[in-house]
Amino acid sequence: MTNYYLTTHELRTYLGQDDAIDLPLLDMTLLAAEQWVNNYCNRRFYLDAAASARVYFPLNSYTVFTDDFAPYLDATPTTITVKTDDDDDGVFETTLPASSYALYPLNRNSSLRPATGIVSVDGTAFPANSRGSVQVTARWGWPEVPQAVKAATAFVAVDLFRGTETRLDEFGPVRIRDNAKTLLAAYRKLVVV
Repeated sequence: MTNYYLTTHELRTYLGQDDAIDLPLLDMTLLAAEQWVNNYCNRRFYLDAAASARVYFPLNSYTVFTDDFAPYLDATPTTITVKTDDDDDGVFETTLPASSYALYPLNRNSSLRPATGIVSVDGTAFPANSRGSVQVTARWGWPEVPQAVKAATAFVAVDLFRGTETRLDEFGPVRIRDNAKTLLAAYRKLVVV
């Protein structure tokens, strides 16, 4: 399934073109621009259609960092399940009550930004094992695409469509992808290897 951050109509508007542009070419350009944004940010900004389970190693006994997930949709809480594998057998036998953990970051705007982790708040320690001991079931991704991400995707798509990385303004050449990187700076996820 393709999850464009903007529509072909929006891209046509950015390009200043009419409906005569080849639709498959626009689709390919939008997909490439979205992939560039995702790769640059080390994350994606669309939401999975359904919840699924993913397994994680805890950072420490009380913190688990996860992929982005949406705890709220339109200010309505979504169902999140956290289970642990207590004896390293690959079976997640313990379901934690929602009162035993908080979603990280603690002070995020819950309707616009995803959660990126689970923090124990009642002293329950996450087990450490060789397989990954915490299973989180959630809808992965962002609740909605941020406007800065849409604009950066448009910059990159126009750049790809026109086949140039620079344009001129009154001050000289401007690198289009540098503008996209500026817009995306607050959305980059640092990857620790």
